[in-house]
Amino acid sequence: MFTLYMYILRVRLCTALPHATLFIRVFLLSSRRSSARAIEELQRTLIEVETRYKTEITRIKKKYETDIRELEGALDNANKANAEYLKQIRSLQQRVKVCSGSILL
Repeated sequence: MFTLYMYILRVRLCTALPHATLFIRVFLLSSRRSSARAIEELQRTLIEVETRYKTEITRIKKKYETDIRELEGALDNANKANAEYLKQIRSLQQRVKVCSGSILL
């Protein structure tokens, strides 16, 4: 009886095995395809994000370059005004010396 039962199990296993391997192959193929699609989608998303950020970085860089040029121009103007004020101060100091010298005489 035991050998008959073992024989029946063996026959069932042998007939079920090809179906199981077919199921596993189909499952693996489906998994590979879905994984490949997911990877492709991630790559597209990565390219889009890189492009968006490169554009944003370029825009910010141009803005900062413009700001720097404006600040350099303002600094040049401030330096010129400072030089003019120093000339005026020296001139006024000379006049004070002359005036104070003539008062003392």
